[in-house]
Amino acid sequence: MGLINTSKQVPAGALVLLTSLSSDGHVALYNDGGKAWSNDNVRSGYIDLTPMSLMGAGGRYLGWSPPAFP
Repeated sequence: MGLINTSKQVPAGALVLLTSLSSDGHVALYNDGGKAWSNDNVRSGYIDLTPMSLMGAGGRYLGWSPPAFP
């Protein structure tokens, strides 16, 4: 569908896509200021406002997508 944008300029509310230790990858909801809402990065079992540097178990940034669920 071509919805992924590889720009480093991520708008608030975008879904951030990253690699992770599993083949599933990692998705977080971008807040602003280099942070996103994500689970299990700060506290296991919780969703926290997390620096992007901690996302996806040190995963590689793949890009972002608008929150479109076709």
